[in-house]
Amino acid sequence: ARPAPLSPVAPEPPRGLVLITEDELGVAAVLAGELRAAGAEAEVLDRDLLTDPERLVEAVAALRERHGPVVRLVHLGALDPTPWPEDLDAWHRVTERHCKSLFHLAQSCGEDLRRAQGRIVAASLLGGQFGRDGHCGPGLPSGGGHTGMLKTLAIEWPGIGVRAVDFPMAPPGEIAAALVGELCADDDEAEVGYREGQRLAFYPVEKPLAVAPGHGLAPAADWVVLAIGGARGITAEILRELIVPGMTLILVGRTEVADSEEPLTRGVTDVAELRRRFIEQAQGAGEKATPVQIERRVRRVQRQRVIRETLEEFGARGAKVEYHAVDVTSAAAFTDLLADVYHRFGRIDAVVQGAGVIEDRLLVDKTRASFDRVYDTKVDSTYLLCRHLRPESLRLMLIFSSVAGRTGNRGQADYAAANEVLNRFAWWMHEHWSGTRVISINWGPWDVVGMASEEVNRQFRERGVIPIQPELGRRFVREELENGSPDEVEIVSSIFTVAAIPREPPGVAADGQEVLDRLPMIRRLPQVGTDGVARTTCRLSLKEAPYLDDHRLDGTPVVPAVGAMELMAEFVQAAWPEWQVTGVRDLRVLQGLLLEGDRDRQVTLTGRAASHAGAGSVEVEATILDPESGRPYYRATVVLGAVGHEPRRVGVEPLGGEAPGMSSEEIYGLHCFQGPRFRLLQGVSAIDEQGVDAVVVASDAREWLRGCPEGASWLFDPGVADASLQTMVLWCRRHRGSYPLPSRFGRVEVHRRLVPGERLSVCCRVREVTDKIVTADYWLTDTDGRLVMEMVGITGTHSRSLNRLAPAEETRGKVHTG
Repeated sequence: ARPAPLSPVAPEPPRGLVLITEDELGVAAVLAGELRAAGAEAEVLDRDLLTDPERLVEAVAALRERHGPVVRLVHLGALDPTPWPEDLDAWHRVTERHCKSLFHLAQSCGEDLRRAQGRIVAASLLGGQFGRDGHCGPGLPSGGGHTGMLKTLAIEWPGIGVRAVDFPMAPPGEIAAALVGELCADDDEAEVGYREGQRLAFYPVEKPLAVAPGHGLAPAADWVVLAIGGARGITAEILRELIVPGMTLILVGRTEVADSEEPLTRGVTDVAELRRRFIEQAQGAGEKATPVQIERRVRRVQRQRVIRETLEEFGARGAKVEYHAVDVTSAAAFTDLLADVYHRFGRIDAVVQGAGVIEDRLLVDKTRASFDRVYDTKVDSTYLLCRHLRPESLRLMLIFSSVAGRTGNRGQADYAAANEVLNRFAWWMHEHWSGTRVISINWGPWDVVGMASEEVNRQFRERGVIPIQPELGRRFVREELENGSPDEVEIVSSIFTVAAIPREPPGVAADGQEVLDRLPMIRRLPQVGTDGVARTTCRLSLKEAPYLDDHRLDGTPVVPAVGAMELMAEFVQAAWPEWQVTGVRDLRVLQGLLLEGDRDRQVTLTGRAASHAGAGSVEVEATILDPESGRPYYRATVVLGAVGHEPRRVGVEPLGGEAPGMSSEEIYGLHCFQGPRFRLLQGVSAIDEQGVDAVVVASDAREWLRGCPEGASWLFDPGVADASLQTMVLWCRRHRGSYPLPSRFGRVEVHRRLVPGERLSVCCRVREVTDKIVTADYWLTDTDGRLVMEMVGITGTHSRSLNRLAPAEETRGKVHTG
């Protein structure tokens, strides 16, 4: 927790409908009154609707019909000092009101919020610090699920603002005043709390293991350990570290396991052979088995084998092992099991809560039933543990949460929400169970077979989170039990790349201003939010960027692909100043960025650390977006690495034979539409079926941009890059009678900064050409023959209709078809 003073409030009220859910404290009525007094349209949804999804959705539709689109959503269902529910049915009503209703509202209002670049604020009553100070307030742990869900929405819906806000018990007017500020605040904080008049922001920070003498916990031979999900995956891996000969292990899972495998599949390890046998068995019985049914049977056999192997292994290591196939979301079945264990053994010394399922889908595509399955598996089972465990004999409560709750994860709004509720449960247990060591480990993905699919791990890798090797994860738990502080309850255990580690504190990137002074295009420092996403805005205008006046298509200024490449590269350089931009990969032109009517355009740039490219590099996915619609114009992966490259020479032979050349006057008088600042081709020495050889000169950023900082220089000289692409215009018009426009850049690397006016040789070689697409590679070398820039896999769309872009209509008759 760090102090986070509230940023200035926006001067104008939201233009559109503000939806507020009614709460137990009466905050909604006060908040709606304040917003209406400021000129906003605010409507309060009845509290009873939060437990009835169908009526809730109908009520939202009626309000949208009356008032128009929703631009702000304020969820106050968890401002609820409700006592602990006595049974699971009552608990379900609480979770509907506190968390699941936010899911239903987000689905109903999502399209409006995305279009308006709106904001969702969700409040809880967990004491002002989400229970992390050891005082969980009058609220229940179910109020903490907002954080994970909202962070996931921020990933799935770029451009919307999300905020989870926690309060202690306070007067309605005081809470309402704080929420007005949060609705209008101009910062990117995702978790905010109010405690003793201070506004706090929360985010994870890296911290070494603190040795706490006298607090070490070592499993013993007489322990009775209950492990949910303990026969497979991560939970089984951790148990391997905790087993002591003589220990009793009660393993709980969903899969029914017979003592031995049926003869049909016994000894068959090849998956294709398993499928074949199941298909033949179904056909022999006159049944029609679908591929989905066959795959389920194959997976069931594989799961059962893993469980049997685990039970055998644990038994061989001296543990007394039991396995129970129980639905942990069934109050009757699960509590009967707990009662039986207490009856037979008299106590439970440790619980490992590893229950969980995932059913990944974007929030707009999730069904209520699927959300319930994912959420309830973790949350309901933990509620039942809270209600029926006997803390007086419980020494260890080890909860397996997920980094998905801390950071959000695409397609996992339900899973992220559930894991954040588990974190809040952990703090409640820590406060009320004084004799129990409680640890909630927010695991990153593991490199082991379990719940996380390869697709989930791929998404984490793209955001700079690396799967954990099993031996590292096991050692982490052992060392935490031996040396960790009992007051450190909520722990993130993951492996991050440099770019994925949250900065402390989030905000302006370190040393960004110094880097900014060396960049021509970027004028505002990117802000790095608690979600690890860097953001900034940029205004495009003919006055400030006169080069756009020299790049008109059909009379309208258009941001060239090379300009977008430089803009994204500079943005990433400013946001990650500790690294040096060395290249761009997979740049895509998604839609044209036009200055229609020569009017200024505002764009948003976002960047997120992507895949871990190696020990010496970082990759960031950068996007240029429309700030109103959220639609992307350009997207690319910007590569950062250590400064410095060894010079090398290019093994590309010059074009020979009798290929004719071309002068600068002919290039720009007959073929290329670009204005003076882009006319950097000095001439063509050769052009034939293989490609083009030409000479270009480097551009000067001060001629392209007004107010360019003194000493600023391009990362990728857009003038040189565009002039290189102009050689493909010449090639297409000579050999295909068409005109190309770039649509995708495979890879662009720069090996040193260019000096304005410097002469370079360009070798363009055509890689592939079809009736519509042309792909080429470009190498640029200095006068000493050393490579300074390469552009590989540059693809363009070419068409005869685009010949209209050439300087004069009459030139079409002069084009050769080759």
